[in-house]
Amino acid sequence: DETCEEAVAKALQIFGNSIKVEIIEYGKVRPNEHEGHEHFGYLDGVSQPALKGLVDPNPGQLPCEPGVVILGLNGDVTPPFRGPEKVNNRPPWAIGGSIMAFRKLKQRVPEFNKFLDENPIKGPNLSHPEGVELRGAKMVGRWKSGVPIDLSPEKEDSKFLDPQFINNFRYDSPTPGQARCPFSAHIRKTAPRKHIDSESAQVPLAPLIPHALMMRAGIPYGREVTPEESRTQTTLEDRGLLFVSYQNLLDVTGTGFSFIQQRWANGVRFPEAEKDAPPQTVFPGPDPIIGNAVGELRVRSTSGTDPSLPLMDDNLVMPEDFVVAEGGEYFFIPPMVAIDTIIKGDPLDPVPASGVAGGGAPAGPPSP
Repeated sequence: DETCEEAVAKALQIFGNSIKVEIIEYGKVRPNEHEGHEHFGYLDGVSQPALKGLVDPNPGQLPCEPGVVILGLNGDVTPPFRGPEKVNNRPPWAIGGSIMAFRKLKQRVPEFNKFLDENPIKGPNLSHPEGVELRGAKMVGRWKSGVPIDLSPEKEDSKFLDPQFINNFRYDSPTPGQARCPFSAHIRKTAPRKHIDSESAQVPLAPLIPHALMMRAGIPYGREVTPEESRTQTTLEDRGLLFVSYQNLLDVTGTGFSFIQQRWANGVRFPEAEKDAPPQTVFPGPDPIIGNAVGELRVRSTSGTDPSLPLMDDNLVMPEDFVVAEGGEYFFIPPMVAIDTIIKGDPLDPVPASGVAGGGAPAGPPSP
């Protein structure tokens, strides 16, 4: 099989002087039983949206219109923040492409492990290692194996690794709330799945959920944690995740990567209380994994991660970041028709199209 290096060399030969390499980042799949897991130890890439008409979804897999990811297809619309959806008119050369966000995310693994070790969830039937694992699972929303805590909230049950179960949850069984999965958990902050809006909601969440979905991929980079790092509980080597997401919109007025990071992951009050729920007196706080603190101190606090405590007393203070964004960029990923046009030397038509060039469904409102 062709290696990544061979594929890059072939592409550079094809494009010649028409492109310039600015930087190369090297990923590295983790070894043995850690393969598929990011450096904190959690299985990565478990949940992906099912594009209607293109993917046969597993139970619970979140469906979305293909235009949420692929420009010009059904569902390529602006989100319904405070008005009707509007179709995004794309030029012919953009139809079938996507917008990619790239981030190099440094993971401070020794510090994360130290924090969990010092903040285990305590209970009469929990050993210290079990309390450590449970705290991490509550912060992420899944056990390291990928089992969701909404289905297996106290002990990891491997039966939920089955594709029939692993994404088949909506945070509402047997009752809505955060008794099983905190509102602040990473997977709930970035993909709420289901929300029953209260009448007083400033920006209703339920209509946004089908639009705020991304195709995501990541590969670890850097060495495994060294014995010296484990001993000192301090990061000495650079490691983390090379992350990409694909979506039809990017900025904070859309529903792609920037919106989810800034409005949801960083949002102290997100998600808002659901219909018929008591008024919020304790807010979820930022995403404990990727949420950013405001200011120089980098102190964050989150709630709901310790089921043994009353919510008013459940305030988990994190004195430092565990994930640090070290760089990134936004890119347009062109469809083959655009690449062919450029190769032929033909101009790209700037006029928006009403349908899809080269086949597919026309851009328009979501299908029923």
